[in-house]
Order: sequence, then C-alpha cells, then structure tokens
Amino acid sequence: MSDIQRWIDVNPVSRGFCVIGKGKAYHITRGNDESLCGKLMIANGSRYIRPIDAIDDGYTPCGSCWKIMERESAELEKVGTVTGKLTLSEVRGDVRVGSVRGSSIPHALKDTGPEGEIVPYCSARTKSPIQSWGPAVEQKPQIELCKTCSKLVPTGPVAVDGKTEEEPEERVIEEVKAPEPAVEEAPKMDKVPEPAVEETPKAEKAAETKPGTAVANRATKSVDEIPHIDELLELGAQRVKEAAIESFEKGRGVAEVQLKVRLNSRDKDGDPDINARADATRKGASRVYEAVLEGLPEEGEDPDADVIREKIGSIQTDARRAMQTLQVEYVRSLDIEPDPTADDYEEQKATLEEERARFANALEMFPEGATVDGEPVTWSARVFDYYEKKGKALRRYTRAEEARQRRAIEKAKKAELTAAVEAGEISEEEADATLNPEPSPEELTEQADNRAKTAFLKLIEKAGQIGDESARVQRLDELSSILTELYGEIRGAKRG
Repeated sequence: MSDIQRWIDVNPVSRGFCVIGKGKAYHITRGNDESLCGKLMIANGSRYIRPIDAIDDGYTPCGSCWKIMERESAELEKVGTVTGKLTLSEVRGDVRVGSVRGSSIPHALKDTGPEGEIVPYCSARTKSPIQSWGPAVEQKPQIELCKTCSKLVPTGPVAVDGKTEEEPEERVIEEVKAPEPAVEEAPKMDKVPEPAVEETPKAEKAAETKPGTAVANRATKSVDEIPHIDELLELGAQRVKEAAIESFEKGRGVAEVQLKVRLNSRDKDGDPDINARADATRKGASRVYEAVLEGLPEEGEDPDADVIREKIGSIQTDARRAMQTLQVEYVRSLDIEPDPTADDYEEQKATLEEERARFANALEMFPEGATVDGEPVTWSARVFDYYEKKGKALRRYTRAEEARQRRAIEKAKKAELTAAVEAGEISEEEADATLNPEPSPEELTEQADNRAKTAFLKLIEKAGQIGDESARVQRLDELSSILTELYGEIRGAKRG
C-alpha cells in the first residue's frame, strides 16, 4: 500500500488535493479546508483539484504536505489504524494546548525550546510559531487533540502542587484488528428463556431498517459547531482590515502621482489645475491607467497581467477617494514652516518656497500682511479663499473630517426632530423624510455604478460555476469580450 493511500484511508475527511490562491503547488487537505502544512483555503482562487489535473496543469506537490503525510503514514504502518483522538476533556487539566494561528489542529504543549519557541508533544514542524490557548481545562471539552499528541500527552487528575501523584504511562494505540469469529455454543436448557416483548405494528415498522438506504447527515448544523470559529472569525476580520488599509495605501500612492500631474498643469487662469477641470489635465491623469493596460500581454498569457486588468477599476476608485484627502493635506502643508534646527532645513525651505510660488495669483489677491476678521491670512486660507472666489472651490476638509461633521449634524438634527415629533409639531413621516432626503446626483451616479459592477460580478460568478469546462471557458470568454467592447467605448468617449 502506498503512503498516500494509507494516509487517505484513515483520514476520510480529507478531500484530496487542493490549490491555495494562485500558487503553482498542490497540497493535501486534512479537512475543514486546511492543508497538511497548515494553510487555509481562504485566498482567492483556492480550489480542490483531481490528481490527474494536478499533473496535466503543471502543478508541483507541496514539499511540506508530503513530508507530513509520509511521516504520519509511517506511524500508521507501525501502530496500525488509529482508533481516535483524545478530546480536551480527557487531557490532564493543567496541560497547555494551542495551535498555529489560523490552523484548526490543536496540539498539547510542552516547555519552550532552546530559542524560546513553544514545543508540542508531537514532532510536528510548523512554519509559524505555535501559540498557547491556555490549560486544557479552560478550553471547550469536545475539541479533539492532534492524534500524535494524543498518544503522548498526560491524562488523569492534577494534584494540588500541580503534579500528578504518579506519572502516567505512555499510551500505545493498538492496531485495530478484525474481531474474532464468535464460537457458537450449545443452548443451555437449565434456564427458562424470558418471553419476548410483543411489539406493536407501529414499533415494528419503526424498528425496520432498509439496508443501503441509511445515510448519516454529517453536515454542520450551526456556525458555533465549526472548530475554532471564534479564532477564524478574528483572523478573517484582521485580514479584511489589512486588505482595506493596503488597498487605501495603494490608491493613495496612485493619487499622489496624479496630484503632481494636476499641480504641473495650468487652468485658464494660469493656476495649478488641482480639480482637474481642464481636458488636458484629465487626459494626463487617465494616461496612467491607459499606459498600464496597453502594455499588458493578451488575456490568459500572464496571470499577473490578468489580475492587473481585473483590479484596475477598483484601483481607480481607491485613488479617486484618496485624492480629496491628498488635496487638503497638500494645501495645508503650505502653512508648515520647516524646523530651523533640521539638518536639511535649507532644502525644506527651498521646496516650500517653490510650492508657494505656484500660487502667485492667490498671493496677489491676498498679499502678505492681509487679514480676514482681524486674523493674518495663512497660506492655506489664501489658496482656499482665492480658488473659491474664482469659482473653482477646493475641498477644505478630508473625507474623514467631512464624515465626522455629517455625523455630528445628523445627530443634532435627529435630536431636534425627535423633540418636534414629541411636541406634536411634525409627524414621524415628516421627520423621517427630513432625515432621509433624496440622494444627490453624485450619490445616484455612484449607486448606479455599484449596481452595474455587482451585476457583472454575479455574471462572472455564475459562469465560474458551470460544470462543463468547455462551456465555462466559452462563457467567460464572452464576458471578457463584453468588457473589451465597453473599454473601447470608454476610450472613444474620452477622445470625444
């Protein structure tokens, strides 16, 4: 019997081979969408594959998965089929347990190793450090321990001094053997058999079993039954936050380049075209994306290029949202005088003077020494007020600041309307209409964009679920053609 076959025979929850994310290695699954090497199938593109597909598609086996499988297979050959694992209720209460973050395999933990790492009772090797959950007695009792740790971990009561009265012997899981055939004995007649209990027809019908038709429903009934669901939800939430922050930072990086394009472009008044009102400025900013798309290989030739083509729309959205904050921060930075004690003071001073020189028209309207309401005009106020008087007002607050202001206004307005309703001055319907007005044209446009994007994503998802590979590829090609045609229309509209 081969190592892999031996291992799979005693691991019925394994779903065979899988690919995680867009990697080119295929893994062995332990169950619960987890590979033997401890990776979870949460990355985009993860899927189960057949052995023949793994070879035909040019994938290579994960070395870590194979080493773990071969080691466990060798253990199975020595000790026979494992009859089961210990639950934490059977582990000695003071024994610490834990796992690799994101893994669903709990281990019993010994003392720390030479470099301070936590060492499990078994010989498991993990890329990430194992983290302790705490004593077994404080964990959910039904959780099953790693089967190798189950052979070695102490069991029994814990004495007051933290030690058992006698050290437990190491357990050896015996090989499961087929039961010996029962020897038929001659009936003994010295005891009168008890009369059988007569069953009603209903009970007889209920007791009947049809061979081959009984199927055990092993489906998870509740989210709370999923092993380590709390830890996985916490991990997932953290990954979402990290992805959101990473997405914002990347959008901000693109917006920084586009802001420089705007600052170097002039509007009809000769001022920096910060709001990208001029056609040349808009085209200059959009050329960033066009240059990326025009330089990509044909679809299907390069996985990285396909990802860029797929994500460029969301990058544009992130950059557009970051632009407002960058504009505000840039104008405010004109007020910040460099620190005279800084090593690069002269360089900072020259850079600031160069940036201020862009706004000569604003300085002419609000010269040095000018005041507003008795207060000296700062450089940021000079620029903001100048652009507003010229009919091309800039945003004065970042997106986060505007959100805080909206919440404060809405809270005060809601309190005012609630008081008016309680006083009988207006109805609840009128109050609700005031709090939830009709969306603005910009909001309606954004909602329409989101609906179109969501609808197309659903088409892609539905196409990806087509069972026949040829039909699935054909449908995805059709959707790709539609996107190409739409992009051509967009480029034509930009040219006018």
